[in-house]
Amino acid sequence: MRPPTLEELKEARKSYSRADLAVGEPTINPELVSYVKMLREAGFEEIEITTNGRMLSVPGYAEKLARAGIKKFKISIHGSNPLTHDALTRTPGSFKQTIRGLREVSKIKRKYGLTINILTTITKLNYKDIPDMVAVFLKYPVDALIFNVFDITGEATRVAHILAPKYSDVEKTFYRAIKKYETAIRRKGVEVTISLPLCILRDEIKKHYGNYELIVLCDGPAPKASELRRGRVFIEACKECSLQNLCDGVWENYIRLYGDSEFVAQKIPPQSIKKERPHRSRRALRSPQRSQDTCASWNSSGNPRDRHEHQRQGGSRSSGG
Repeated sequence: MRPPTLEELKEARKSYSRADLAVGEPTINPELVSYVKMLREAGFEEIEITTNGRMLSVPGYAEKLARAGIKKFKISIHGSNPLTHDALTRTPGSFKQTIRGLREVSKIKRKYGLTINILTTITKLNYKDIPDMVAVFLKYPVDALIFNVFDITGEATRVAHILAPKYSDVEKTFYRAIKKYETAIRRKGVEVTISLPLCILRDEIKKHYGNYELIVLCDGPAPKASELRRGRVFIEACKECSLQNLCDGVWENYIRLYGDSEFVAQKIPPQSIKKERPHRSRRALRSPQRSQDTCASWNSSGNPRDRHEHQRQGGSRSSGG
C-alpha cells in the first residue's frame, strides 16, 4: 500500500488533528522521518508512533523522530525482564533493546515535550508479572501504563487456549499492583488502565478501566456503529447492569472458552466512576463526523514478526491498514 500524498494528508487534516504511525513496525521504514515531517507539514497537531522500541535504542534516532514532529511515543513492553518479554515477542534480546530505546526517549522527553506511554499485552504467560512490570516502568518518566488483556478474536482464536488468561485471575494481580504502587502512581501522575470488563474490576479500581478509542483509517469508508463492538456481546447479566452504557461488552469467544460465571450485574451509578482517559485503540473505519474524539491512522509498514502487540497476542490493534 502506497503512503498518502501531502495533498491527501491535508485533506484528512480537515477532519482529524491526530495521526498515529502504527501497525507492523514503523521504525524499520527508512523513510519514516520524512513521513513524520510530511504529517507536520499537513498540519497534524499530534503525531504519535506505536513501536516495539528496539530501533529507538540507536543513539540519536529517537531525537530525529522528535525533531521531525513525533510528540507521543507508545512503546510495547510485555514483561519486567528479558525472560518474559523475549518469550512473548519470540525475539531474543528484544527486551534489552526496547528498554534502551525507552531510556533514549526518556532522555529527550523534557526537551521536546514528549508523552511516553507503555503498552502491554496481558496473557497467561505474563499476567502474574504485572506488579513487577509496574515497578520497572515507574522508574522512567512515563505518562501512562496501558494493559491490554489478550483479545480472543481473529487469528488469536487459534491460540486462545494457550495465551488467553481468565479475567478474574488478571484482576487479582492488577489489584495487588495498584495497591502496592498506588502512592508512586499518584505522585508521578501516571495513568494506569486495563482492558477488563467493568464488572470484573472491584469498585475501588474501576477508575482504571480502559476501553477502546476510535481509530480511523485514512483509506476507509464510513463505519457502522455495530462494527465498533464486532465480536463482543452483552450476556444475560448485562441486562440488569447499571454500567452497560460504559462497557464494551465481552468477547464472545471468551465466553466459549471460560463461560460467563465471572460476570455479575453492577448496581453502582455510572457517574460514580471517574474513569481514566481511554487509551486502547481498536481498528475502525473512517468516521468524519467523529473528529472530536478520533485519530487518523497511517500504516507505515511492517515486519510481521514484530506485530506481537496487535496480531499474534490478540485482536487489540492500535490501528490497521
